[in-house]
Amino acid sequence: MTYEKAVRDNDKCFRYKLRKRILVAEGLLQTYCHYACQKKNEVLDLRFKLYGENPDEGETLYAGFDDFDDADQE
Repeated sequence: MTYEKAVRDNDKCFRYKLRKRILVAEGLLQTYCHYACQKKNEVLDLRFKLYGENPDEGETLYAGFDDFDDADQE
């Protein structure tokens, strides 16, 4: 809401600061999600090596990475 108010009031300095905060938060969230996908893949790989379990349907070793590749192109 604060960002929208800054846009509406044409407060460029405040809008710039808020936009930087938003970008940092989005970057942190994306990094955390990427890390979680990597850990998931490690667990699935270990389960396959230890127990010979194949991933369930829809649970592939590289599920989730495509979403982040698309975000980088924007």
